[in-house]
Amino acid sequence: MDQLVAWLDGMTCLAHSEAVAYQCFWTQQLEPEEFLALNEAMGRPCPPGLQPYPTRNALRVVHGPNTIFHDDVCHQQAFADLDLREKASSYWSDAPAFSVYRAMARHFRRHVAPRATTWLKAPTTAVAAETLAHHPQAALVITEGLWARSVEPYVRLRRWPYRAPPAGVFGELSEQVMLHASISPPSREFSATHTWIAYHAAATALLQVWAYADKAVQEFLLGRGNALRHVEIASCPLRPWWGAKRRCDITRFVEPVIDCGEAWGIMSRTSKAARLFGVARRRHRRRRAIVAQWHNQGPGLTFSRERGWTVATAFTPANADIRKRRLLGQQDAGAMFWIYRETGGALVARLCDGRVQAIGETPRTAIKALRMALLRLRFLAPPY
Repeated sequence: MDQLVAWLDGMTCLAHSEAVAYQCFWTQQLEPEEFLALNEAMGRPCPPGLQPYPTRNALRVVHGPNTIFHDDVCHQQAFADLDLREKASSYWSDAPAFSVYRAMARHFRRHVAPRATTWLKAPTTAVAAETLAHHPQAALVITEGLWARSVEPYVRLRRWPYRAPPAGVFGELSEQVMLHASISPPSREFSATHTWIAYHAAATALLQVWAYADKAVQEFLLGRGNALRHVEIASCPLRPWWGAKRRCDITRFVEPVIDCGEAWGIMSRTSKAARLFGVARRRHRRRRAIVAQWHNQGPGLTFSRERGWTVATAFTPANADIRKRRLLGQQDAGAMFWIYRETGGALVARLCDGRVQAIGETPRTAIKALRMALLRLRFLAPPY
């Protein structure tokens, strides 16, 4: 019994969600992962006979910024406070829950399913049945739509299609998400990292809503559900059992791992060296194709302001930096040309669809020489 009393007393030192204060959550049975999260946050063993221990891979532990107090003044050593009030738009509040929600939506639009707004009209059952057969990412996009409608009550005022919200309307999140994103710190020792904890608490609540939306879409795909109702997802109960404690000037945030599907998992990305190698390989492949086209065209006219007209084949590029530009200031406006550096060091401007090229010491002089050559040849019909 003493161990149980000490364990319950240790919970009073944890920062937790304000949703824990509601008695309905205390009457729920804790999952093994939630017991382990509380024990890991408190740093003490679980009393015997309460719950079996799951594997520690079921937890997510995040260490907060190192913060030191001197004369009642807080100095953060790792992360400086950002004034989000000035950067946020007038539609959104600067509360951590709003910032996390906007960041997750932006990450999804840019990295998970880019350009999805070009074909998704609305996250409804009819649209889902129509688009699932044509777009491989339709399930993810519809999940995001249900998630957004469950989290943001008035999202239809600015999305599907994207548009500016009506004047005088401000962004809001559901009461349940805001409740779970609110922090109840036990003492002033959490005042320095209160915002940092609030960010993680908001992410926990939003990921739980995403898990419910993903489950609804998967059941719909399997034929177990007849409709996709965001109202049902918004009313699903969220579990607030995470904990945060400050020890040795380090804040530890511990929560059970939330299974949210492939959208928020580890994204497989190639290394920067591999991406640079791919870019260089594509540029050299493009260089070989361009040079082969020039050689097939045979000799052409070459103009230089110093030497005048000569007949020569295309100059060999010194590297793969061959740029395509549009020549302005001509009667046939819109003529395209290549600009590159040849092996001798001079700059060459060569027409894309003709056998006329000009050389100069700089890009400016080479382009001027090409423009002068075309003015002298304007009585000839293309191709030059």
